[in-house]
Amino acid sequence: MLIPKVSWQTLRDHCLLAERLGFDHAWVDDHLTSPADPAQDWLEAWSTLAALATATTTIRLGSLVSSPVVRHPALLARQALTVERISQGRLEVGLGSGYADSDHALAGSRPWPGRERAERFREAVALVDRVLRGEPVEPGRYYRSRIPPLGPRPVRSPRPPLTVAAHGPHAMATAARYGDAWSTFGGFGLSAAEHLDRTARQVRRMERACEEAGRDPATLGRTLLTGRPLVSSENMWAGPDAFASFVSRYRAAGIDRFVFYWPPQDYWPHGQTDEDTVHRIVTEVIPALRTG
Repeated sequence: MLIPKVSWQTLRDHCLLAERLGFDHAWVDDHLTSPADPAQDWLEAWSTLAALATATTTIRLGSLVSSPVVRHPALLARQALTVERISQGRLEVGLGSGYADSDHALAGSRPWPGRERAERFREAVALVDRVLRGEPVEPGRYYRSRIPPLGPRPVRSPRPPLTVAAHGPHAMATAARYGDAWSTFGGFGLSAAEHLDRTARQVRRMERACEEAGRDPATLGRTLLTGRPLVSSENMWAGPDAFASFVSRYRAAGIDRFVFYWPPQDYWPHGQTDEDTVHRIVTEVIPALRTG
């Protein structure tokens, strides 16, 4: 997970390092500004993804996550089709309903009530799904666009994969209907044990949502975004044993993809995580976990 609060050169170097070390994905946080500090320098996500697509060759790229608050879903789908072509099929589109008041403020929209947010999200995800597949779109309740089939056609068929962030029942139903993968962060302000328990319960709810949609839950990937901003009580990068234990416990809870804030030493206090330890975890522990 690349937070675009650094210079372009630094963010590019972080991504290239992740690629050299063999990571599967590099994700870029997508807001109009930093929700924590709107005055902070901040690179726009989809411009950054287009640039990363030309700077990298193997790592898959994506937004984690883009929302209809920040951009109209038709524009998002057009941006995704473009970056997917530039990256030669290495794009994964992350979608969420949007939570940051700063995004609403800069986009000039009022914060949406819960029901409206859920309805807008489902309509937006359906629109993006159809456009990426090259299908026409008729006007909806919130997004009144009539969209003909758009090109270029994506490199991957039938469309780039969608990762749908969801925590409540309505968003989970949307993820079950349209997602290739589901993303959660578990929750804020929890102890390590509470976070693991809540994540396991979220996995069970997501499985039920799939079953209610007539889908085999095993066909939906389960992604956990985690790191110091989210699980402050547990440093999984403290050493090889700590990392292996963390991944094993969350695998047992049903998670099969892990997204960490990168590089870890930028997010943990000095002395808790060092570059040599991170390198050993990435080059020794992660390959063993992949095959174990």
